[in-house]
Amino acid sequence: RTTGLDQLHTTVVFVNNSEMKRLNFMYRGQNKVTDVLSFSAWEGQPMPGLEHILGDLVIAIPKAQKQAMAYGHDLLDEMTVLITHGLLHLLGLDHDRSDSEAIRQAECEMGFLSMMGVPVERCLVGRALFH
Repeated sequence: RTTGLDQLHTTVVFVNNSEMKRLNFMYRGQNKVTDVLSFSAWEGQPMPGLEHILGDLVIAIPKAQKQAMAYGHDLLDEMTVLITHGLLHLLGLDHDRSDSEAIRQAECEMGFLSMMGVPVERCLVGRALFH
């Protein structure tokens, strides 16, 4: 299946919890570890010739491992969930803006996860909305 994103490029960087905490504080003002951060290349001034670059994702591997264990699935599924979640942020969705946008992001996450064969109940936004 196609997602329509096949011509866009994203970098995924894996970090430890202390680096993620530092980045989360630096860019979001939150002095805690988070699982995934998204840095959109489409914010700010357009960069001619680089329209195919979507942005960067940063994932804290220890946090992802802990979440996978807590939810009873493997690290590969958790990484798929986090990358999907981050990609939707890069595309402009933000579950923190409103309840309706959180529901929309959860629906999109579940759609992508389903296409990749990952159970939709693992949806990251859905965890917050429905648990």
